[in-house]
Amino acid sequence: MQKIWNLYHKYEEIINYIIVGGLTTLVNLVVKYVLLFTVLKADNAFELQVAIIISWIAAVSFAYVTNRIFVFKSKNKNIFKEVVSFFGARVATLLMEMFIMWFFITLLK
Repeated sequence: MQKIWNLYHKYEEIINYIIVGGLTTLVNLVVKYVLLFTVLKADNAFELQVAIIISWIAAVSFAYVTNRIFVFKSKNKNIFKEVVSFFGARVATLLMEMFIMWFFITLLK
């Protein structure tokens, strides 16, 4: 057991990053599908994009908080600048997801 604990501490940041990344993906999918199966419709192009945007905001917010606390253990006092940088770096993922979902679901059905 001590050997496993030592390995964890050696690779703690990488292991925590993988765990948080998996949980972030889960948050994204759960929020998106809850929205699409309750209040929004996937066959409506606008509502699909709304679900994507809301789920992306939820997932990136979750990722920011958990990465700040558990992965990088940030002590940065300028949280606003850190949040803007974190979200800004992930805008490309939002745009890619919006395009891919539009292309495959709206355009190709």
